[in-house]
Amino acid sequence: MNNDFTDSQLQQLIKKLSVEKNIILELEKEINSYRSGRLHHEYESTSDTYEDEDIDIKREGYYLDKITEINNVLEKISKKTYGICIDCGKNIGFARLNAYPVAQRCIDCKSVFEKINQSHI
Repeated sequence: MNNDFTDSQLQQLIKKLSVEKNIILELEKEINSYRSGRLHHEYESTSDTYEDEDIDIKREGYYLDKITEINNVLEKISKKTYGICIDCGKNIGFARLNAYPVAQRCIDCKSVFEKINQSHI
């Protein structure tokens, strides 16, 4: 099954994804710049440095996951498999993807997925 978006809708989604990706890349640059500047300050306590480093590592992991997610979506767009629910195979729909361009599930399957996961907590 292939989701039938208009060219305009696809371009709108691609633009959103590209903007989000660029924002993440800029944030990552700022963190790296901040980190390299912070390393030159010898007056910081060691525990603060380790704590900050741990936060930076977690943040970088999050950013890497987001970039990977966006790249996967862009690849699906190029293969014309974007917008198809991974659970039921139906079209996700432009409104949902416009709100959350990396959505992998239609709203019905997402609701079921969340209920199942909440019951296991």
